[in-house]
Amino acid sequence: MITQFDLNGTAAYLNMEDVHAGISNRVASIKSVLQGEVGSAADLGWFFPGRWDHSPLIEEIQTLAERIRGDAEVFVLVGIGGSNRGAQSVIESLGDKKVEIVYAGDTLSSHSIQGILERIKDRSTYINVIAKDFNTLEPGIAFRMLRRALETRYGSEANEHIIVTGSEGEGQLATLAQEYRYRYLPFPPDMGGRFSVLSAVGLLPISVAGVDIRGLIQGAINAERELKSFSVEENPACQYAVARNLLAEKGFLIEDFITFEPSLSFFNRWWVQLFGESEGKNGKAIFPTGNNYSEDLHAIGQYIQEGPRMVMETFLDAHFPHPEIVVQPTLVQDGFNYLNYKPFDTLNSAVYDAAYKAHCQIGVPCFQFHVGEISPEMFGELFYLFMLSCCISSVLIGVNPYGQPGVESYKQEMYGILGKSSQGISQ
Repeated sequence: MITQFDLNGTAAYLNMEDVHAGISNRVASIKSVLQGEVGSAADLGWFFPGRWDHSPLIEEIQTLAERIRGDAEVFVLVGIGGSNRGAQSVIESLGDKKVEIVYAGDTLSSHSIQGILERIKDRSTYINVIAKDFNTLEPGIAFRMLRRALETRYGSEANEHIIVTGSEGEGQLATLAQEYRYRYLPFPPDMGGRFSVLSAVGLLPISVAGVDIRGLIQGAINAERELKSFSVEENPACQYAVARNLLAEKGFLIEDFITFEPSLSFFNRWWVQLFGESEGKNGKAIFPTGNNYSEDLHAIGQYIQEGPRMVMETFLDAHFPHPEIVVQPTLVQDGFNYLNYKPFDTLNSAVYDAAYKAHCQIGVPCFQFHVGEISPEMFGELFYLFMLSCCISSVLIGVNPYGQPGVESYKQEMYGILGKSSQGISQ
C-alpha cells in the first residue's frame, strides 16, 4: 500500500504488541466487518469499489464533465455533509481551476446565497444538486434559488445546465429530473452520504475539476485488495481502529487529525464527518476534530502542548512536491539568511517533524499515516482505508456505523419552527 501506519508516537501508552492483543480479543467483531457482515445490503455499496472499474456510468460521467468543462465558467455543487465533503476534499487539493467550483446548499445564510447569486450572474453556469433525501432543507432551498437564477438567465434552456444526483421515489430528485428534463445521475441506494464519494455523488464534481477519477477509483480498488489480503493482526485499518480505542480507554477521548497542506483541511472535514456521524451514537465515541499545521500550531497548538492529556493526534504525512520553490536570498537584513536556498518542502517537513516530536515528548500520543505524494490514487486509498477502519472502530464500541438518527432531531425541530406540516417539497 502507499499508506503506512505508524504508532511509534504512542509508546508511552501502548505498542504494537498491545494492539495485536487488542485485535485478538476482538477478532470476531473485526472479521464481521472485513467479511461484509455488518450493515445491510442498503449500506455496503462502498465496500466493493471495483463495481466502478468497468461501469458505463464512469464513461458517462467523464463525457458529461468534459462538456461542462468546455462550456462552464462556474460549476455550483449543491449539497450538504456527505453530498459534498468528499468531492471538496479532492477538488481543493487537485482541481485545476479551469472551472470555478462553488459550494452551496450547506448553509441557510442569506449572505452566502446572495454572494453565490452574484458570482454566477453574468457567467456561464452549471448546477449539480446532490441529495439522497431531497427533503433536506439546506440543499433544497439553495437549489430553488439557484435554479430560478438559471431560468432567468437561460429561459427554456435552463434545464440543460442542471444535473441532479439523487434517489428515485416520490418527491425525490429522479422525479424532478423526469418532469423538468434535468440530466439525472443515480445516488446509489446502497450507500449513505458519508460513504458515497466513490460514486456519481463525488465523481462528477471531481471530474469537472479536471481530476483523474479512474486513478481515484483505482486507488480504492488497490486499498480494498490489499487490506483484505492482510492478516487481521497486520491490517493497518484494524490496527488503527483498535489502537485509537485502546487510547480512549486510557482517557484520550479527543482525536485531532493533523494535516500540513492547507488544501487538505477539506479532507480533515470529510474525516471528521465520517467518524463523528458513524460513531457518535451511544455516548462512548471519541470526539473527532481536525487542524492544519503550521497555522493551527499558533492557535490550538498551545492547548495540545500544555493542556490536559485527553487529546491524541493522527498525523497525515502527505505532501505536494515542489523542489523548485526555494527561499531566495535578499540584501535586506531580515534575520532569515540561514534559510537561503532551502526548499520550502524542507521547511514544511521541519515543521512536521518538530510538531510531532514536541507533542510526543510532552505526552501526547501520536499516530502517523505516511502517504507520500498527494495524488488521485492517494485519495482513493485513504477514502477506503478510513471508511473500513471507521466501520471496525464503530463495531468495537457497539454502534452501527450506518445511519445518523441524531441528525434527524434538529431537522424535526426546524420543520416545526418553520411550519412544515406535510411531506414533500413544494416547487
